[in-house]
Amino acid sequence: MKVNKNDGPSFPLLIFNSPPISGYPEFGRYLNETGRPIVYSCSWPAYISDPDYPAIQESCNLWRNYGDIQDSWADVLNIIDHYGDNQVHLSVAKKIYFEIAAPMQNKGTVIFSQDDFAQYAGPGNWNDPDMLIIGNFALSRDQSRVQMAVWSVLAAPLIMSNDLRDIGSEFVDILTNRNVIKINQDPIGHQGRRVFQDKVRNKLLNKRQIRKKSFFLDLSIPWWHDINRR
Repeated sequence: MKVNKNDGPSFPLLIFNSPPISGYPEFGRYLNETGRPIVYSCSWPAYISDPDYPAIQESCNLWRNYGDIQDSWADVLNIIDHYGDNQVHLSVAKKIYFEIAAPMQNKGTVIFSQDDFAQYAGPGNWNDPDMLIIGNFALSRDQSRVQMAVWSVLAAPLIMSNDLRDIGSEFVDILTNRNVIKINQDPIGHQGRRVFQDKVRNKLLNKRQIRKKSFFLDLSIPWWHDINRR
């Protein structure tokens, strides 16, 4: 069950306020009262400038905390940066929110590092960097492998945005790679963190603990955004 905006004023004066948005936990209680197993996805952190992650973790199973992914390599890189940098790389929409809505409510921009929200990921609770766009139109095979690998190290929900019957076999192979999925769904559930990046040399190193061992993902990534599909 995915719930986007819940409570608060209408767009574009979107709720960059400190108090938690009460509609999300209340809706979660209603879902629990059904007695049915339901995965509850909320966009709570996406609508406030200073998310209360302990409260979000208690109420939701997964949560979006960045803008919607678009079918582009540039967007994949922006999300990787958001999940690894020491400051937020805001989407265009969020920049508008922070520059217009937040000042009107006398709220400053709150900057988060990966450690601020990575610690709240674990079994039953996940930071959600949005869908896999593998097999759509924008990503090459190598770029698709990068997204699948990084999303798995982040212990992110692997939600496809297409139909396996309608995409090329090379993308099916990436999406169904058992070894990568096994890392993603390791029972410890620790979210990986970026430990090194050098955009000049196109190097990225992420670290994730799986079953009391440390797993390193070492990638060579072309960081320019106008890379040709190949």
